[in-house]
Amino acid sequence: MLRVLTALTLFLFASDFLTAQSTILWSESDASEIISDISIPYTKEIQQRRTAEIEICLTENQDTPWPAKAVEAVTRVVEVWLNEIEISVPLHIDFRYESMGNLDVLTRQGAFMMKTKEDAISMRQETYYPVSLANQLEGKDFSGTGYDLTIIINSDLGDAGLWYFGLDAETPTDQYDLVSALMKSMAQGLGLSSSVFMSGTPDRIKYGIGSGSRARPAIYDHYIQNYNGDRLTDFDIMTFSEGLSEFVRSDEILWNGAKASGAKLHAPRHFEQERDRSVSISSLDELVYNDTEDAFMTAHLRLGEAVHAFGDVTKDMLRDIGWRFYGDIGLQDEISNDDNALRPQDDHEIGLQVFPNPTHERVNIDWNDKHAVSEVQLIDMSTGRLILTQMLDAQADRTQLDLQGISAGKYAVRLISSDAALPQQILIKE
Repeated sequence: MLRVLTALTLFLFASDFLTAQSTILWSESDASEIISDISIPYTKEIQQRRTAEIEICLTENQDTPWPAKAVEAVTRVVEVWLNEIEISVPLHIDFRYESMGNLDVLTRQGAFMMKTKEDAISMRQETYYPVSLANQLEGKDFSGTGYDLTIIINSDLGDAGLWYFGLDAETPTDQYDLVSALMKSMAQGLGLSSSVFMSGTPDRIKYGIGSGSRARPAIYDHYIQNYNGDRLTDFDIMTFSEGLSEFVRSDEILWNGAKASGAKLHAPRHFEQERDRSVSISSLDELVYNDTEDAFMTAHLRLGEAVHAFGDVTKDMLRDIGWRFYGDIGLQDEISNDDNALRPQDDHEIGLQVFPNPTHERVNIDWNDKHAVSEVQLIDMSTGRLILTQMLDAQADRTQLDLQGISAGKYAVRLISSDAALPQQILIKE
């Protein structure tokens, strides 16, 4: 069976081993069959709050049947995720249990990526997003009938007795914990993956999705910088350069987001081993995060290692790219809901001015230039949903938001800087 998804790009990468990029063509062997559609249980609280769900299927090749215990591990991982992240548009995930012809690869995952559409209001322009996240941000289903994400489990490790399928995190020291491996596969497939890739040798490193002048960075790429403040996106896209090679292999790479600012990423200086060629950048640093709650996002899963829950760093990285978690503080907790607050305001400490307020078609925003504001967000206070985002030059001290097409209601303008998140409430009238 052949399915062509013309609006999407499939971005493939493998945990602990290989990075590759594919085209928009996805094929399935006739020997494969869907053997199970799983209904995932919810906690009572999530059952009451959820508006959508994670829909998964298990695809089986006739030569490599699914072990029952592996199905239980998949179910547990999906349950952990849906009890944590807010989902407004269903996620469609295909899990496979297949031979990869080696024992080096734990899992391989392919995320369908889409470039931001010109009329998008909650996504960064000129950027590729995993379609699963784009769906949530825009409140639409861009997936059509296809899967948002495919995760392949290496059955060769099962044949060799190297997979631990248990759910108790009591992994033997001579086995790999499948739940932990799948936790990372989900995180990377839902957006925590860079487009950086190597072609042959360490001095041939590029980043970007697409070809030629149409190439654009992944959303993850925007948050990568080094200790000097240089950003990955400062380098020419889809271009080999000595500077980019040194940047990627510097062992001085950080995540620079509003939530997970300063998280150290894996960027080893030596890429002789092919394992290191893929896990760089899209993983947390081994030395810093091993034996922590974020250990499943490190570069290599160790024998006997088991992490079955989210760490705060991983959560904050996901928040930075746009995911929301149950229990996140809404804008109502940051600023007043009092209608009396809906007037032009000037906070003399931060010099923040938002005017006119109430407004109709546009709003002007000024602030004290002591705050290096990098981003302005417009958030619907009734839902907490990010409606509009605008990236700014570091030297900017003012901007204007175009509000045409945005429904009347209460909104929050939030300025993101390196040292603060500055919120201000506004009223948009018909």
